[in-house]
Amino acid sequence: MDAGISSILVFLTSSISLLSIWWLKPQKMRIAGMATSITSLFYQISIKNWAGLLEIVVICSNILSFAKYKKETK
Repeated sequence: MDAGISSILVFLTSSISLLSIWWLKPQKMRIAGMATSITSLFYQISIKNWAGLLEIVVICSNILSFAKYKKETK
């Protein structure tokens, strides 16, 4: 069962990344980046790769860049 969940998470992460690169504007790509980071984090937890929990840093970085860009455009 774990292998099935892990496979789905990897598929979701790669699909979200690919689709966002093709069709989204930069600000929306940041939101999609947060989604891929979160699914990647869940994947790291599902395979018990505790070093992969550094994905939290990527999530924080995406949130900060989204907020900074939004602040600059106002």
